[in-house]
Amino acid sequence: PSTGSFDRTEATKVYAADGFYHTGNDDTYLKFPTGDKIDIVAGGVNFIYAWQRDADVNRLIFNEDNTDTDIIFRSANGSNNKLLYLDASADKVGIKTGTPEEALTVEGNISASGALMGVTHVTASGNISGSSTGTGSFGTIQTTTGTIPTLIGNTTFRDNLTVAGNLDVA
Repeated sequence: PSTGSFDRTEATKVYAADGFYHTGNDDTYLKFPTGDKIDIVAGGVNFIYAWQRDADVNRLIFNEDNTDTDIIFRSANGSNNKLLYLDASADKVGIKTGTPEEALTVEGNISASGALMGVTHVTASGNISGSSTGTGSFGTIQTTTGTIPTLIGNTTFRDNLTVAGNLDVA
Protein backbone atom coordinates (compact mmCIF):
# COMPACT_ATOMS: atom_id res chain seq x y z
CA PRO A 1 0.00 0.00 0.00
CA SER A 2 1.24 3.43 -0.93
CA THR A 3 1.27 6.22 1.66
CA GLY A 4 2.49 8.96 -0.67
CA SER A 5 2.35 9.97 -4.26
CA PHE A 6 4.78 10.82 -7.00
CA ASP A 7 4.85 14.27 -8.52
CA ARG A 8 4.24 12.79 -11.95
CA THR A 9 5.11 9.79 -14.07
CA GLU A 10 6.01 9.36 -17.70
CA ALA A 11 6.61 6.26 -19.74
CA THR A 12 10.34 6.16 -18.90
CA LYS A 13 10.67 8.37 -15.78
CA VAL A 14 9.36 8.65 -12.24
CA TYR A 15 9.48 12.02 -10.47
CA ALA A 16 9.64 12.58 -6.70
CA ALA A 17 9.77 15.94 -4.95
CA ASP A 18 11.72 15.01 -1.82
CA GLY A 19 13.16 11.53 -2.27
CA PHE A 20 12.57 7.82 -1.85
CA TYR A 21 12.25 6.45 1.68
CA HIS A 22 12.44 2.88 2.92
CA THR A 23 9.01 1.75 4.14
CA GLY A 24 8.86 1.64 7.92
CA ASN A 25 12.40 3.01 8.22
CA ASP A 26 12.50 6.77 7.80
CA ASP A 27 16.24 7.03 8.45
CA THR A 28 17.13 5.13 5.26
CA TYR A 29 16.50 7.05 2.05
CA LEU A 30 17.65 8.57 -1.20
CA LYS A 31 16.88 12.28 -0.86
CA PHE A 32 16.93 15.28 -3.19
CA PRO A 33 17.69 18.45 -1.18
CA THR A 34 17.40 21.85 -2.84
CA GLY A 35 19.41 22.38 -6.01
CA ASP A 36 21.37 19.70 -7.81
CA LYS A 37 22.11 17.50 -4.79
CA ILE A 38 21.60 13.88 -3.81
CA ASP A 39 21.93 12.35 -0.32
CA ILE A 40 22.24 8.60 0.17
CA VAL A 41 21.48 7.85 3.83
CA ALA A 42 21.24 4.46 5.58
CA GLY A 43 20.41 4.14 9.25
CA GLY A 44 20.64 7.90 9.65
CA VAL A 45 24.25 8.02 8.37
CA ASN A 46 24.88 10.18 5.30
CA PHE A 47 27.16 7.86 3.32
CA ILE A 48 27.26 9.73 0.00
CA TYR A 49 26.49 13.34 -0.80
CA ALA A 50 26.69 14.48 -4.42
CA TRP A 51 26.46 18.15 -5.35
CA GLN A 52 26.64 19.60 -8.85
CA ARG A 53 27.73 23.22 -8.47
CA ASP A 54 27.33 25.44 -11.51
CA ALA A 55 29.83 28.18 -10.59
CA ASP A 56 32.27 26.08 -8.56
CA VAL A 57 33.91 22.67 -8.42
CA ASN A 58 31.43 19.78 -8.20
CA ARG A 59 31.60 17.64 -5.07
CA LEU A 60 31.23 13.97 -4.30
CA ILE A 61 31.57 13.57 -0.54
CA PHE A 62 31.77 10.27 1.29
CA ASN A 63 30.98 10.23 5.03
CA GLU A 64 29.47 13.74 5.09
CA ASP A 65 28.50 13.37 8.78
CA ASN A 66 32.09 12.50 9.87
CA THR A 67 31.02 9.19 11.37
CA ASP A 68 33.32 6.21 11.93
CA THR A 69 32.60 4.87 8.44
CA ASP A 70 35.36 3.00 6.61
CA ILE A 71 35.27 3.30 2.83
CA ILE A 72 36.27 0.27 0.76
CA PHE A 73 36.82 0.06 -3.00
CA ARG A 74 36.99 -3.52 -4.22
CA SER A 75 38.63 -4.91 -7.33
CA ALA A 76 37.40 -7.82 -9.42
CA ASN A 77 39.89 -10.18 -7.74
CA GLY A 78 38.28 -12.13 -4.92
CA SER A 79 35.29 -11.68 -2.69
CA ASN A 80 36.81 -9.78 0.23
CA ASN A 81 39.67 -7.82 -1.29
CA LYS A 82 40.44 -4.22 -0.49
CA LEU A 83 41.85 -2.41 -3.50
CA LEU A 84 41.59 0.89 -1.61
CA TYR A 85 40.68 1.04 2.08
CA LEU A 86 40.08 4.26 4.02
CA ASP A 87 40.10 3.66 7.79
CA ALA A 88 37.93 6.45 9.24
CA SER A 89 38.76 5.88 12.91
CA ALA A 90 42.55 5.94 12.39
CA ASP A 91 42.81 8.40 9.45
CA LYS A 92 44.83 5.82 7.51
CA VAL A 93 44.71 4.58 3.91
CA GLY A 94 45.53 1.08 2.72
CA ILE A 95 46.16 -0.01 -0.84
CA LYS A 96 45.57 -3.76 -1.23
CA THR A 97 45.32 -4.07 2.57
CA GLY A 98 42.51 -3.61 5.07
CA THR A 99 44.88 -3.06 7.98
CA PRO A 100 46.99 0.02 7.18
CA GLU A 101 49.69 0.53 9.83
CA GLU A 102 50.83 3.99 8.68
CA ALA A 103 49.10 7.03 7.13
CA LEU A 104 49.56 5.18 3.79
CA THR A 105 50.28 1.45 3.69
CA VAL A 106 50.77 -0.30 0.35
CA GLU A 107 50.79 -4.09 0.05
CA GLY A 108 52.85 -4.78 -3.06
CA ASN A 109 55.23 -2.91 -5.33
CA ILE A 110 55.19 0.84 -5.81
CA SER A 111 56.18 2.50 -9.05
CA ALA A 112 56.72 6.22 -9.51
CA SER A 113 58.07 8.35 -12.32
CA GLY A 114 58.66 11.49 -10.28
CA ALA A 115 60.58 12.41 -7.15
CA LEU A 116 59.79 11.32 -3.63
CA MET A 117 59.42 14.69 -1.95
CA GLY A 118 59.52 15.80 1.68
CA VAL A 119 61.07 12.55 2.87
CA THR A 120 63.49 12.45 5.80
CA HIS A 121 63.59 8.67 6.26
CA VAL A 122 62.82 5.69 4.01
CA THR A 123 62.40 2.20 5.44
CA ALA A 124 62.29 -0.74 3.07
CA SER A 125 62.35 -4.49 3.41
CA GLY A 126 63.54 -4.99 -0.17
CA ASN A 127 65.69 -3.17 -2.69
CA ILE A 128 65.86 0.59 -3.14
CA SER A 129 67.27 1.61 -6.48
CA GLY A 130 67.76 4.81 -8.37
CA SER A 131 69.09 6.03 -11.68
CA SER A 132 72.85 6.49 -12.02
CA THR A 133 72.09 9.89 -13.54
CA GLY A 134 69.91 10.89 -10.62
CA THR A 135 70.83 13.67 -8.24
CA GLY A 136 70.47 13.95 -4.53
CA SER A 137 71.69 11.96 -1.62
CA PHE A 138 70.90 8.70 0.11
CA GLY A 139 72.08 10.09 3.46
CA THR A 140 72.91 7.09 5.63
CA ILE A 141 73.00 3.65 4.03
CA GLN A 142 72.54 1.03 6.70
CA THR A 143 71.69 -2.66 6.57
CA THR A 144 70.49 -4.76 9.47
CA THR A 145 70.51 -8.11 7.68
CA GLY A 146 74.27 -8.45 7.32
CA THR A 147 74.08 -8.15 3.54
CA ILE A 148 76.41 -5.79 1.75
CA PRO A 149 74.81 -2.86 -0.09
CA THR A 150 75.88 -2.72 -3.73
CA LEU A 151 76.50 0.69 -5.27
CA ILE A 152 76.57 0.64 -9.07
CA GLY A 153 77.90 3.53 -11.15
CA ASN A 154 79.64 6.62 -9.85
CA THR A 155 79.14 7.07 -6.13
CA THR A 156 80.34 10.13 -4.26
CA PHE A 157 80.58 10.24 -0.49
CA ARG A 158 80.62 13.78 0.91
CA ASP A 159 81.47 12.75 4.46
CA ASN A 160 83.26 9.82 6.03
CA LEU A 161 82.93 6.29 4.72
CA THR A 162 83.01 3.78 7.56
CA VAL A 163 83.35 0.11 6.71
CA ALA A 164 83.26 -2.73 9.25
CA GLY A 165 84.67 -5.67 7.37
CA ASN A 166 85.88 -5.91 3.79
CA LEU A 167 85.50 -3.24 1.11
CA ASP A 168 85.76 -4.42 -2.49
CA VAL A 169 86.40 -1.83 -5.18
CA ALA A 170 86.30 -2.87 -8.83
